[in-house]
Amino acid sequence: MPELEPKSELTPSEAGSLAGRLVLQLNETGVKKASRVIDVRGLKRVTLDFQLASGTWSTAVVTLKRGLGHANWVPLEPALAVGPGATVLREVDVEGFSELALDVTTAEGASGEAHVYVYGFDTPVGREPVAMSPTGSDEGTLVLVTGTATGSSVTLHTSAADPGLNQWDEVTVYAGNVSSSSKVTLSLEWGGTTSPGDVIATELLPLGGMRKIMYRRRISGSRSVKAFASVANVVVCHVQVDRVREFAG
Repeated sequence: MPELEPKSELTPSEAGSLAGRLVLQLNETGVKKASRVIDVRGLKRVTLDFQLASGTWSTAVVTLKRGLGHANWVPLEPALAVGPGATVLREVDVEGFSELALDVTTAEGASGEAHVYVYGFDTPVGREPVAMSPTGSDEGTLVLVTGTATGSSVTLHTSAADPGLNQWDEVTVYAGNVSSSSKVTLSLEWGGTTSPGDVIATELLPLGGMRKIMYRRRISGSRSVKAFASVANVVVCHVQVDRVREFAG
């Protein structure tokens, strides 16, 4: 199978040096996964150029994590889905990290190759946050948690749609128990409903004021942050959202 060339937009002056390339070769049996760890010491950021070569494809999923050494990894969320014939570019801040790990996975039935080109830069990634109103409240007003189970949870915020644009929502949640009689458990559903994994449970004291539950945690890909409590109509949430775009500095 012929090797793909890097995207034409990445000229040598823009692309920096090619730090590494991951090739995933697939056949018709089983789930396929390939991994590569790339040395990024001395780099400020990298551009990742994901491409699917010719073949029979559904979707390839690319997950990333940054390494500090000694098996200490920091995952980057969300994973990227690359469709047939698609090319996806992504900027990643690697300043202070020593390694960048890439995992590319595709489901059974796919065949062909996936290519990932990694270009290193010695200039940092810029960050452009814009404060916005959460989708679950009117101009930042308090949200009353009426639901007591996952099926009746209240939506606090639904995130930006397209992670391919290097756009994220950083969400901060404060919560308070206005009941004067008993403790209440607040459960936050962060992008899903699986417990453990997506659900963060916190116990709130009666009349304990507003407590910071989550601080500037990132979410994207149209995923939602929802809440329910062990007692209905006694927990209020205040939600702050910064929509962040990362770009080459």
